[in-house]
Order: sequence, then structure tokens, then C-alpha cells
Amino acid sequence: MSQIRATFIKSGGEKIVKRYNVRAGHRYTIKANSITALKSSGFSTKIESINGVGIVAERLTRFRYHGKTGGHSTIGASSVSRFWYFAEGNNRGDFETILTVYNPSTRAAEFSATFTGPKGASIIRTYQINAESRKKIVTKNISFLRRRKFATKIKSQNGVGLVVERSMYFRFKGIEGGHSTIGTSPSKRWLFAEAQTAGKVSTKLLISNPSGNKVSLRAEFYPGGGQRIIKRYSIGPRRRREIGVDGIAALQASKMSIKLQSNRAVVAERVMYFRNGKKEGGHVSVGAKRPLPTWYLAEGETGPRSNAVISIFNPGLNQAKIVIRFLKPTGSAIIKKLNISGRSRAVIRVDAIAGLKDTEFAAVVTSVNGVSIVVDHSGSFVRGRAGGGNASIGYSR
Repeated sequence: MSQIRATFIKSGGEKIVKRYNVRAGHRYTIKANSITALKSSGFSTKIESINGVGIVAERLTRFRYHGKTGGHSTIGASSVSRFWYFAEGNNRGDFETILTVYNPSTRAAEFSATFTGPKGASIIRTYQINAESRKKIVTKNISFLRRRKFATKIKSQNGVGLVVERSMYFRFKGIEGGHSTIGTSPSKRWLFAEAQTAGKVSTKLLISNPSGNKVSLRAEFYPGGGQRIIKRYSIGPRRRREIGVDGIAALQASKMSIKLQSNRAVVAERVMYFRNGKKEGGHVSVGAKRPLPTWYLAEGETGPRSNAVISIFNPGLNQAKIVIRFLKPTGSAIIKKLNISGRSRAVIRVDAIAGLKDTEFAAVVTSVNGVSIVVDHSGSFVRGRAGGGNASIGYSR
């Protein structure tokens, strides 16, 4: 059993602490709306296992924001950092981008935010944040960022570690919703298990080059059956680039995984916009920096108004033997096994698995023969007249 301490920090600095017990092999949901002190509040959260039993946590939000409805989710940060990077940011048209900075330390923090546009123009803003507090940055209130697409770098100036997320709300080609992700750090390699251009789905890759040197980028797309399509791009120093996957002729009406490789470290995200009846919206995820044998997913839900998908990418040449262990709130586990050939992907529609209809679940995805893989999850839902989606890369150690 894991003994959990959840610390909620409201925008005004008020702290609410709750404790929970999560039994081994169970998935547990903390419904923040049911906590009286958190109703109608913005807050940051720290989840701790105080008896040393390891856990995985994600945050799922469903919202109505300035007339837009939808949902978004992200995996939590396992540690604080002085630096956080985001490749995506957009205040053009009916898009709005918000950064949320959380300081869990007992020391106040000073930090800078560097915003960089596609053509290299940038602006720096500096902020202060109290100890054990949070700050929301509504980027459209910065004149330089109005009607602009941009990348972001957050740097703690006095050594205090922070946690930073970015949320976006939009109406785009008749689709409304929102998406959110935790920040990341630059890498020369990025892998995405899920991307799609089939049906009423579009996919973009957002790449930010925070260095002072030009970057050469190789993008490998894997639409299945061992097929590989390679494209090459360049990104100028301190610039941002969008790659519209829909615009690549060989990838139209396709479902795929993606691998990015560059000669210098970059930041990469994948964003998808979709419409499926009343289920419409968007979701975003940072990529994985490397494939690993085991991945953990804390969030998943199926039911008449919800669906859940797990995407698994095997970027290697050898077959991966996969075991997925689904954990329900009741503690019962359901096992699914499958094989994934090299340079191939598999999509698991959780709704179709017996025993996993109309339930919340977590999942542990393991390659039992040691072939490293990449795993993420996505979902869509309808609540009343509105729908939305959410997605996140899995957690791996």
C-alpha cells in the first residue's frame, strides 16, 4: 500500500493537504472538485508517497473556459528543474496560451521567460514567485506575443527548482477545445508513438531550436508494416518550426509513429486536432527521448461517452513481445499480450477488451523480451453537449 500526501497550492498561496491510501495494484482517482476548499479555484499539486512506495500520477482537467469546452491532461514532473522548454505556443486567431509556474520550494524564486517566434525574434520577461506558490502567465497579455506563434524557455535565475506546464485553448477549423503538457528539456532524439492524418484528424510537429546554431533534422515516419518514410528539415538558430504531417503526400490518410533525430538538441511536441461526431478537440504531448522496456500510464477511462487508446511504437529491428497489465479501481488486473514487429506500431483500443468497458484504469506496458518501446495514451469524451480529448506520453524510469 502507498500512503499518499497530496498538497494543493492555490493561487493566493493557501495550502490544503489531504492524505490517501492506495492499495497495491489499484488505480485511484482524487476528484479535486469534491474538496470544498478547492471549488472554483486554480491550484498546483504535489503528490508524494510518504512511505517510499513508488507511484505514477497524471492530472486530467475537463473545462469550460471563455466559451470553449474540452479536456486536457499531462503526466506529472518527477522532480523540479531550473530549466523548462516548450516548442508550442500560439495566440493567433482564436488560440490562447497560458503558462503555469509552480514553486514547491520554501524559498522564493526569480525566473525569466524567453519567448521566441518562428523568425528568431524574441523577448524576455522576468518574474518573481513566492515560496510554495504558483503563478499564471497569460501570454496574450504580452504585446509581443499577441497574434504570434512562439516557443518558450523558462529559467530559474536564483537556483530554485520549478515545475512548469503550458495550456492552450482554441477554436480551429470549426473545432474547439484545449490541450496541455508538462515542459521538457532539449534532446537530439524524440519519439512519438501516436500520429494520424486519417479521417478528420490532423497532426503537426512543433520543433524549437534553442541553440545559437543551425540544426539539421531527420524525421522518420512509420505508417506500419515496416515501412519508413524519411524527410529532412533545417531549423535556424533560436527559431521554431512547424511540420504539417498532413501536407506530406505519402502520409495522407495514415496512422503512424514518428522518430526525430537532429545534430543538435532541440525541443519537440506533437499536436493533434480531431472531430468524431460530438467528440472533438485536440491533444498534445512531448515526445520520449529514448525507448525503454517498461512504461506506466496512470490515466484511462472507457464508457458510453469515453474511449481510450494506447499506442505502442517499436523503433528497433527486432520483434517486441508485449504484456499490458491493466489495473482497475477495484484492484482486479486484466492482462493482454501481443507482439510488435520491428519498425512497427500497435494501437490498443481499450474499450474493446473484455472487462475494461465502462471503467477507469491504469496500465503497465512491458516488453518482456527486453526490446525497448515507446508508449503513450489518448482519449476522447462527451459530457453533455460538449466533447474533448486528452493525451500524454507514458512515464518510464
